[in-house]
Amino acid sequence: MRRWQLLKTNARHDRIVAEARALWRDRYARDRADSNESTTVRTVIGCALNDLGCASEALAELDAMLAAKGRVRGPEARETLGIRHERARALAALDRAPEALAEFDAVLAAEERVLGPEAHETLATRHERARCLFSLGRTAEATGEFDAIIARRVRDPADRGCG
Repeated sequence: MRRWQLLKTNARHDRIVAEARALWRDRYARDRADSNESTTVRTVIGCALNDLGCASEALAELDAMLAAKGRVRGPEARETLGIRHERARALAALDRAPEALAEFDAVLAAEERVLGPEAHETLATRHERARCLFSLGRTAEATGEFDAIIARRVRDPADRGCG
Protein backbone atom coordinates (compact mmCIF):
# COMPACT_ATOMS: atom_id res chain seq x y z
CA MET A 1 0.00 0.00 0.00
CA ARG A 2 1.29 3.44 -0.86
CA ARG A 3 2.13 5.66 2.07
CA TRP A 4 -0.52 8.20 1.03
CA GLN A 5 -3.18 5.49 0.93
CA LEU A 6 -2.20 4.43 4.45
CA LEU A 7 -2.34 8.03 5.65
CA LYS A 8 -5.76 8.47 4.01
CA THR A 9 -7.00 5.30 5.70
CA ASN A 10 -6.01 6.90 9.00
CA ALA A 11 -7.61 10.25 8.02
CA ARG A 12 -4.25 12.05 8.02
CA HIS A 13 -5.02 14.36 5.11
CA ASP A 14 -2.93 17.15 6.64
CA ARG A 15 0.18 14.95 6.49
CA ILE A 16 -0.66 13.85 2.97
CA VAL A 17 -0.72 17.50 1.85
CA ALA A 18 2.56 18.30 3.63
CA GLU A 19 4.42 15.23 2.33
CA ALA A 20 3.07 15.52 -1.22
CA ARG A 21 3.94 19.23 -1.41
CA ALA A 22 7.47 18.51 -0.19
CA LEU A 23 7.85 15.70 -2.74
CA TRP A 24 6.55 17.88 -5.57
CA ARG A 25 8.81 20.79 -4.58
CA ASP A 26 11.91 18.59 -4.21
CA ARG A 27 11.50 16.38 -7.28
CA TYR A 28 9.25 17.97 -9.87
CA ALA A 29 8.65 21.71 -9.48
CA ARG A 30 11.55 22.98 -11.57
CA ASP A 31 11.99 20.78 -14.60
CA ARG A 32 9.29 18.10 -14.62
CA ALA A 33 6.15 20.03 -13.64
CA ASP A 34 3.98 18.44 -16.36
CA SER A 35 5.30 14.89 -16.06
CA ASN A 36 2.83 12.13 -15.24
CA GLU A 37 4.44 11.62 -11.82
CA SER A 38 4.30 15.34 -11.01
CA THR A 39 0.64 15.68 -11.96
CA THR A 40 -0.17 12.59 -9.90
CA VAL A 41 1.50 14.10 -6.82
CA ARG A 42 -0.32 17.40 -7.27
CA THR A 43 -3.60 15.56 -7.77
CA VAL A 44 -3.02 13.82 -4.43
CA ILE A 45 -2.59 17.28 -2.90
CA GLY A 46 -5.86 18.49 -4.43
CA CYS A 47 -7.79 15.42 -3.26
CA ALA A 48 -6.39 15.67 0.28
CA LEU A 49 -7.21 19.38 0.43
CA ASN A 50 -10.75 18.53 -0.66
CA ASP A 51 -11.00 15.94 2.11
CA LEU A 52 -9.69 18.50 4.62
CA GLY A 53 -12.52 20.87 3.70
CA CYS A 54 -10.25 23.32 1.87
CA ALA A 55 -12.41 23.29 -1.25
CA SER A 56 -11.24 26.62 -2.71
CA GLU A 57 -7.59 25.63 -2.48
CA ALA A 58 -8.41 22.14 -3.76
CA LEU A 59 -10.29 23.56 -6.74
CA ALA A 60 -7.33 25.75 -7.72
CA GLU A 61 -4.95 22.78 -7.47
CA LEU A 62 -7.29 20.46 -9.37
CA ASP A 63 -7.93 23.01 -12.13
CA ALA A 64 -4.17 23.37 -12.67
CA MET A 65 -3.74 19.61 -12.76
CA LEU A 66 -6.70 19.02 -15.05
CA ALA A 67 -5.03 20.94 -17.86
CA ALA A 68 -1.67 19.25 -17.28
CA LYS A 69 -3.07 15.72 -16.91
CA GLY A 70 -5.19 16.20 -20.01
CA ARG A 71 -2.04 17.05 -21.98
CA VAL A 72 -0.04 14.16 -20.49
CA ARG A 73 -2.64 11.36 -20.41
CA GLY A 74 -5.56 12.59 -22.51
CA PRO A 75 -9.00 14.00 -21.69
CA GLU A 76 -10.66 10.62 -21.06
CA ALA A 77 -7.87 8.84 -19.23
CA ARG A 78 -8.85 7.32 -15.88
CA GLU A 79 -6.62 9.80 -14.03
CA THR A 80 -8.08 12.80 -15.87
CA LEU A 81 -11.61 11.64 -15.13
CA GLY A 82 -10.62 11.20 -11.48
CA ILE A 83 -9.45 14.81 -11.32
CA ARG A 84 -12.72 15.97 -12.86
CA HIS A 85 -14.63 13.93 -10.27
CA GLU A 86 -12.67 15.58 -7.44
CA ARG A 87 -13.17 18.98 -9.08
CA ALA A 88 -16.93 18.42 -9.07
CA ARG A 89 -16.75 17.46 -5.38
CA ALA A 90 -14.93 20.73 -4.66
CA LEU A 91 -17.57 22.70 -6.56
CA ALA A 92 -20.30 21.00 -4.52
CA ALA A 93 -18.45 21.80 -1.29
CA LEU A 94 -18.33 25.45 -2.37
CA ASP A 95 -22.15 25.45 -2.75
CA ARG A 96 -21.85 25.58 -6.51
CA ALA A 97 -24.16 22.60 -6.96
CA PRO A 98 -25.43 23.40 -10.47
CA GLU A 99 -21.83 23.55 -11.76
CA ALA A 100 -20.95 20.43 -9.79
CA LEU A 101 -23.91 18.54 -11.27
CA ALA A 102 -22.93 19.53 -14.81
CA GLU A 103 -19.40 18.26 -14.17
CA PHE A 104 -20.64 15.03 -12.55
CA ASP A 105 -22.92 14.46 -15.56
CA ALA A 106 -20.04 14.92 -17.99
CA VAL A 107 -17.68 12.72 -15.95
CA LEU A 108 -20.33 10.03 -15.56
CA ALA A 109 -20.98 9.90 -19.31
CA ALA A 110 -17.26 9.57 -20.03
CA GLU A 111 -16.70 6.95 -17.30
CA GLU A 112 -19.62 4.83 -18.51
CA ARG A 113 -18.21 4.96 -22.03
CA VAL A 114 -14.52 4.44 -21.14
CA LEU A 115 -14.58 2.38 -17.92
CA GLY A 116 -18.03 0.81 -18.07
CA PRO A 117 -21.18 1.33 -16.00
CA GLU A 118 -20.10 -1.13 -13.30
CA ALA A 119 -16.62 0.28 -12.69
CA HIS A 120 -15.88 1.48 -9.15
CA GLU A 121 -15.09 4.98 -10.39
CA THR A 122 -18.36 5.16 -12.31
CA LEU A 123 -20.35 4.07 -9.27
CA ALA A 124 -18.51 6.58 -7.08
CA THR A 125 -19.41 9.35 -9.51
CA ARG A 126 -23.03 8.21 -9.51
CA HIS A 127 -22.98 8.36 -5.71
CA GLU A 128 -21.58 11.90 -5.63
CA ARG A 129 -23.99 12.93 -8.38
CA ALA A 130 -26.89 11.63 -6.28
CA ARG A 131 -25.66 13.64 -3.29
CA CYS A 132 -25.54 16.70 -5.51
CA LEU A 133 -29.06 16.08 -6.79
CA PHE A 134 -30.24 15.78 -3.20
CA SER A 135 -28.61 19.10 -2.29
CA LEU A 136 -30.47 20.70 -5.19
CA GLY A 137 -33.79 19.40 -3.83
CA ARG A 138 -34.17 16.80 -6.59
CA THR A 139 -34.84 14.02 -4.10
CA ALA A 140 -36.69 11.63 -6.42
CA GLU A 141 -33.77 11.57 -8.87
CA ALA A 142 -31.27 11.27 -6.02
CA THR A 143 -33.19 8.35 -4.51
CA GLY A 144 -33.25 6.60 -7.90
CA GLU A 145 -29.47 6.93 -8.17
CA PHE A 146 -28.91 5.66 -4.64
CA ASP A 147 -31.26 2.72 -5.25
CA ALA A 148 -29.38 1.78 -8.43
CA ILE A 149 -26.05 1.87 -6.58
CA ILE A 150 -27.45 -0.27 -3.76
CA ALA A 151 -28.83 -2.77 -6.28
CA ARG A 152 -25.36 -3.05 -7.81
CA ARG A 153 -23.82 -3.69 -4.39
CA VAL A 154 -26.40 -6.40 -3.66
CA ARG A 155 -25.49 -8.12 -6.94
CA ASP A 156 -21.79 -8.01 -6.05
CA PRO A 157 -21.29 -7.88 -2.27
CA ALA A 158 -17.53 -8.35 -2.68
CA ASP A 159 -17.37 -4.92 -4.27
CA ARG A 160 -16.44 -2.32 -1.68
CA GLY A 161 -18.76 0.19 -3.31
CA CYS A 162 -18.43 3.90 -3.70
CA GLY A 163 -15.74 6.02 -2.14
